[in-house]
Amino acid sequence: MDFGAITQAVGAVGFPIVIALLAAWYIKYLGDKNTETVNRMYDLILDMNEKQNNQLDKMTEAIAEVNKSIAVLNDAIAKGLNE
Repeated sequence: MDFGAITQAVGAVGFPIVIALLAAWYIKYLGDKNTETVNRMYDLILDMNEKQNNQLDKMTEAIAEVNKSIAVLNDAIAKGLNE
């Protein structure tokens, strides 16, 4: 929209109506940009959550392996002490 179109619109419907329409357009524009930003942030949070879940799964597996190793060592120590 160029300046001539705005001037013509002001002459046709009046300044307050043109300003109200421009304000409505601007509010919609800001709302759309905000929605895009929120959606991008939501996608990033989902990606981070998935990565953290994968890391927690790996840590859980590692802890389970350490527990198995401790049980094996405990059994070996118990057998060594009983002999």
